[in-house]
Amino acid sequence: MRSTAIVRTGFIVCLLHLFIVNTCYAQNSDPKTLLSPPVADRRIELLSIVFRLAGADEYNNEAFKSYTNAIHRHFDPYKDHPLIKKAMQLRNKKGIGFDAVMAMAIHLSQPPELEPLVPFSDKIPEPRWGKKTAMEFIILLRQFYTDADVPSFFDSTAQFSSLAAEAAKNTFSQLDVAWYKKYYGTESGNQFHVILGLGNGGGNYGPKVVYPDGHEDLYAIMGTWNTDSNGYAKYDPAQYLPTFIHEFNHSFINPATIPFADRLSHSATTVFNAVRMEMNKQAYGSWQTMINESLVRACVIRYLIQHQTAQTEVLREISAQRSRGWYWISELSDLMARYEQQRDQYPNFSGFMPEIASFYDSLAGVVNTMKENYLSNCPSVISVEPFTNGATDVTPGTIILKVTFDRPLAGKGYSFNWGKGGGEHFPALKFRSYTDNNTAIQLELKLEPGKDYSMVLTGLSFQTPDGFPLREYELNFSTKK
Repeated sequence: MRSTAIVRTGFIVCLLHLFIVNTCYAQNSDPKTLLSPPVADRRIELLSIVFRLAGADEYNNEAFKSYTNAIHRHFDPYKDHPLIKKAMQLRNKKGIGFDAVMAMAIHLSQPPELEPLVPFSDKIPEPRWGKKTAMEFIILLRQFYTDADVPSFFDSTAQFSSLAAEAAKNTFSQLDVAWYKKYYGTESGNQFHVILGLGNGGGNYGPKVVYPDGHEDLYAIMGTWNTDSNGYAKYDPAQYLPTFIHEFNHSFINPATIPFADRLSHSATTVFNAVRMEMNKQAYGSWQTMINESLVRACVIRYLIQHQTAQTEVLREISAQRSRGWYWISELSDLMARYEQQRDQYPNFSGFMPEIASFYDSLAGVVNTMKENYLSNCPSVISVEPFTNGATDVTPGTIILKVTFDRPLAGKGYSFNWGKGGGEHFPALKFRSYTDNNTAIQLELKLEPGKDYSMVLTGLSFQTPDGFPLREYELNFSTKK
């Protein structure tokens, strides 16, 4: 999963992830180890804190509230620091946020040095930064590290990371690392790092560092959104393990696809153009990323099947991926099954890449039809009551909102995300029930006067009985003053 941020409220299910080891924060990694021990990373926490103070919505989630409270107690007095003002300016003028922030973090050495690990350029650490801006920023970052006494914050919050490590051990131990070498028939040439973003809430990012000799450090930076009764992080295997499985695949698949870029470019560009909107929603901006992500998702399905996962769980994974725009995921999984059956002919994944390229040649001719057929089976919102979408004169107070769909849903849950404006504009609501033979739902909204509201109904739980998800629906409205 790459460069994606998902917002979570109390009832939104997010398929994110993570785990950290017994050390409080990462200082160094063993370069000989393919899969570095999952750790919290001071660079990640520092950059997350900076953009939290700068007001970035994606870095202001309060899911891990005991930890984020500690952030605000320590750092709120420094909101007027020149670094924070600079971060606000960069966000407003250059769109630096989300993955660009994490890209900067992993391209720096550990504090207090915070030196570039590779020479910066107009594309490194990320194109939105630019070399001149990036270098100006890290000068201020070093100064902030001293002025705000950041080391004492890390010392005072060490218990959060150490307890998170204990909570996550069971989840991480369930990852079958040996499967990867056997399945791909090779060692990965890259270093893979699983990092916990303690203050990132539901934010999930996948940046990488490419070194002059060509090897890469791949990162899975994953948010923390669940806590136990004592306010400490917890990591449910049902939510976190699938992403461990996903992310480790990247260290094998990404290098294997690079030599086939020319062979894939034409057909993959056609496929990407057909699903550009779906890819952009997941922050995937190129056909190269689409190819890697689609293969990773197919191989996650193969992992589940080979580890005798219940068929219902496999089908749920396939359904989830199709709902995100990977309309061909079943067919690609079937292709990977042929790879498994013909390992005498294809001893490693790289040797099978010509077959994958041919698959995309064929897909390019049918992807639009495949997409249309799939979407025709997906339910849609056809009306809301007692006001219409876009209304500007909604009466404040408690309102029962009815949302009607064009066909019956399974009636087994509900899922919402923040809309434009983030959590500040998400209404206080309570799910009441399905109604009208599961063709509608009722929500209880508590609305304040003179306020703009926005919310998104998603297909994560709103689905038909046969698993087709709701087409994402954004509801925007304003209340009277």
